Amino acid sequence: MKRIIAIFLIAINVMFFNAANVFAEPNQSKATQECNVNVRTFHYEKITDLIKSNLDVPNLTGLKNLRIQSRINKMFVKDIFAFSRRIEKLAMQAKKDGVLRNPYEAYTRFKVAYNCNCILSIPVTFYEYTGGAHGNTTLKPYNINLKTGKIIGYKDIFKKGFDYKTIIINEIQRQIKENKNDIPYFDDALETVSQFTDKQSFYITKDGIVVIYGLYELAPYVSGIQEFKIPFTLFGDGINTEIIKECK
Repeated sequence: MKRIIAIFLIAINVMFFNAANVFAEPNQSKATQECNVNVRTFHYEKITDLIKSNLDVPNLTGLKNLRIQSRINKMFVKDIFAFSRRIEKLAMQAKKDGVLRNPYEAYTRFKVAYNCNCILSIPVTFYEYTGGAHGNTTLKPYNINLKTGKIIGYKDIFKKGFDYKTIIINEIQRQIKENKNDIPYFDDALETVSQFTDKQSFYITKDGIVVIYGLYELAPYVSGIQEFKIPFTLFGDGINTEIIKECK
């Protein structure tokens, strides 16, 4: 099974990376001067009696370190196609059990939220429908140091020992209180936020970080994914300027 998956990934890489001019579409993204990276969109569709798959896959070009660039591109391909395969396997099982009514669905979309000074932040939206009243959406951010190819977290953005958690918690709670008349937050939403940890997803923008709470974490499904922008200005001199620098 592992060999089949490996062959599949190799085939996908060959198909995508050797046919860039055919499948690539430019994505709104400004290249950094240091890393000179651009992000393109590879689009893939598959429609069968089992699945409707409509995938946008980020693809980096222009990075000086081709090894790191290839590693990042393969990460996106692996994660997004693994998602689509999982939904297709669920559809296969549903058909076997005689409960498949319509094809299952797997969609991905992304945006380039930050591309500056060798830091790239791309939140990818994963939507799946596997029957029932509605589908399910997950927002997964990829915050990448283009010099190392590694995923960066909260502790990389802030200076060592700086208490960024209290600032984040206070600001999110403030926004919840401010918007409680427009969004039907759960009664324990403030308590949930008070338990904030570094595992909470976030992405980066030029003005701050955006902390993500998934469906049902703070509010009902109808309210959608909750995103809270925390301006860099709230952190004062606690920002690690080796990672987050002013974009020019």
